[in-house]
Amino acid sequence: NTLVTNTGAPTGQILQLDAEFRVVRIKDNETLFKGYSTSEAAYDLTGYSGITGSIYGDTRAVLDAENRAARTLADTLKTRVAAFLSRDV
Repeated sequence: NTLVTNTGAPTGQILQLDAEFRVVRIKDNETLFKGYSTSEAAYDLTGYSGITGSIYGDTRAVLDAENRAARTLADTLKTRVAAFLSRDV
């Protein structure tokens, strides 16, 4: 598997999701904790790169990459917020 075809077309992509979050105390609207997280997921292209494949396959690959990146990002956010909430005050 190569990164580009002999015509120079890419055979894969990397999808990146970014999230900014805040934990806010409702009674006074004070931000107690805020942060930024990112997640990446790679996927292969087949339909547009000049090799055997389909547009459907590329679309499905993007959706799968989005789901993988979203799950990873959600797990990261859950862990960070849980760590913040479990601290001794």
